Amino acid sequence: MLYYHSTTGNGPYVRRSIILNNLDNIRMGDEEKIPYLTANSYPAMYGDRIFMVSEIVNPAYEESKIPTWVGNSCRISYVNSEKEMFGKKNHWKEIGVITPDISGFPRNHNPGFLTDPKSHIPDEKSLVVFFTTAETGSDWLWSYDLYSAIFKFNNK
Repeated sequence: MLYYHSTTGNGPYVRRSIILNNLDNIRMGDEEKIPYLTANSYPAMYGDRIFMVSEIVNPAYEESKIPTWVGNSCRISYVNSEKEMFGKKNHWKEIGVITPDISGFPRNHNPGFLTDPKSHIPDEKSLVVFFTTAETGSDWLWSYDLYSAIFKFNNK
């Protein structure tokens, strides 16, 4: 499955199946809209559970400071199954949020999970989230660094 931001009517977030076992006959399924997610979201799996880390703009966002196109927070959430992911009700449960108060930087973006080569989380009890940070103002481009945060997950 390929998960991505889509600018079609299905967007902002979709997935589609892609079969690559014969490169002379690549097969792509239709886009499937995934409701309740923002464009910059990144999935990882653990069993049937689907975890998502999403770049978001929370109320503390300073809209006048560049980069204006980069979120200031990263939200970590999950659903228990594909059925919940595609449900008419929002089943996403928030685990935590990386905010400027936590990272010490006004912009926090480009998030992702520590996973194995198949995008599966190695241990759901300790979710490792990687993200980049940025300053605002004229030196924003030179402030990108890679950070990580560990979220303890209790699935009760």
